[in-house]
Amino acid sequence: MFPHDPVPAPAAARAARVRGAGLALLALLIAGCERTPVPPGPDAAPAESAAPPAVAPASARAADDDLALLAGAEIRVPGDGQPDVPLTLREGRGDYAIGDERGQAALEGVLGSVETTDGRDLFAGLSVIRGGSGNWRYVALFHVGPDGRARHADSRFVGDRVRLQRVEADGAIDGTRYDAVLHYLDRAPDEPMAAAPTVPATLPLRVEHHRFADDVAATR
Repeated sequence: MFPHDPVPAPAAARAARVRGAGLALLALLIAGCERTPVPPGPDAAPAESAAPPAVAPASARAADDDLALLAGAEIRVPGDGQPDVPLTLREGRGDYAIGDERGQAALEGVLGSVETTDGRDLFAGLSVIRGGSGNWRYVALFHVGPDGRARHADSRFVGDRVRLQRVEADGAIDGTRYDAVLHYLDRAPDEPMAAAPTVPATLPLRVEHHRFADDVAATR
C-alpha cells in the first residue's frame, strides 16, 4: 500500500475509535487533576473557615465586668427614717436586720460609668425591699480607685417600683465634679402602683467628690 492510497473503511473506523478513546482518556485525566486538591504551600494563606462566634459589644462586656466587681461590695443600705445599714453583698444581694430595720437589698445592673482624675465612678441600680408591697429604687454611686476596688460612696432615692434605665454624664470636670442625668420609667399620676412603669422620666444629678450634691438642674 502506497502512502497516497485510500485507507480501507474498516481500518479507518478502527483508527477513529482508537483516537476517540485516547481523547476520552485524556479528558478524564485532565478532569481528575482539576478536582484533586493541591496542598497549600508554606506561604499560602489559610483557607476561610466558619465564621467565629459572635462577640458581645465592648460596652456590654464592660457592664458585665463592672457588675461582677460590685457583686461582693460593702454597701450602706439607706435607712427608712433610720441610720443607714451596713451590708456586704453576696452575688449582688443580701438580707439585713438591725433593730427594727430589716429587709433585702439587691443590685439591678450598672447604669453608667464616668472617668475621674482619681479613678472612675460607677452608677448602679439598687433595690431595697423592707416588707409590704413597696420596692424602693435608688441610684447607688460607687467609686473605683487606683487599687481597682469598688467602694459604695452614696445613694439617691428615685421612687417606688420605678424602672431605672441609664445614667448619662458629660464627663468629669474640675477633677471629680460633674453633672449627670438619670433616665428611668415611672407611672402617670392617675395610674395605680400596680401598673407597669412606662412613662419616661429624668432625675438631674450633681456629683462632687464621689457624692451626690443637693438637687440641682443638670447642665447639658
